[in-house]
Amino acid sequence: MTDLGGPILNILLVEDDEGDAFIMEDLLEDLHLNLRLHHVVDGYQALAYLKQQPPYEQESLPDLILLDLNMPRMGGKELLDNLRQDPQLAYMPVLILTTSSAEIDVEDVYRKGGNCYLVKPAGIEPMIKLLRSMSEFWGRVAELPSKHLP
Repeated sequence: MTDLGGPILNILLVEDDEGDAFIMEDLLEDLHLNLRLHHVVDGYQALAYLKQQPPYEQESLPDLILLDLNMPRMGGKELLDNLRQDPQLAYMPVLILTTSSAEIDVEDVYRKGGNCYLVKPAGIEPMIKLLRSMSEFWGRVAELPSKHLP
């Protein structure tokens, strides 16, 4: 398969399930999509990454965040609250990717400023479809904010 053309979309995956993260990384490599994944396992690591604190001083800011809700230490909703309260990070698009389809979770995420709510698909083929759609929409259709906002 060939890539979709256009710039590479850098994504910060905040996911505590190493198996899910590995599958996504492996699929992205196999599909040759214009997505580059950076992975951290919880909200604390995500904040350190986004604020370029040790050990992430050399990392560049992602174009968007793909965020699981249910994680130890700092979960997705708490991280979303932190991001939306930080003037340096409030603009960043946040896509929720979680196993929960509970109406309260969906409503909470949008109330807190989430940009998209996706339920993790079961199986490889649905995950491939989701990754392709994400690459197409966020990489080619949507206009993303500058990484140099205040």
